Amino acid sequence: MLTKKNDIIKAATRLFSYQGFEGTSTRQIIKEAGISDPLLYYHFKSKDDLYIQIVNATFEKYFSRMESLPQ
Repeated sequence: MLTKKNDIIKAATRLFSYQGFEGTSTRQIIKEAGISDPLLYYHFKSKDDLYIQIVNATFEKYFSRMESLPQ
């Protein structure tokens, strides 16, 4: 199941980066990830929730890398 969540995140990230948040529909994410509607909503409450989780994970990785750099 975790693999499907990662598939959703990868598909959504790709679509958001090319089309923007407003230009991307949940239907496109579902099709790109190769999943069903219920599976998207099993992992994420909404498109907004998915986007927020992607942004938060990106910033966490960024700040983690920044902290590991020498002062």
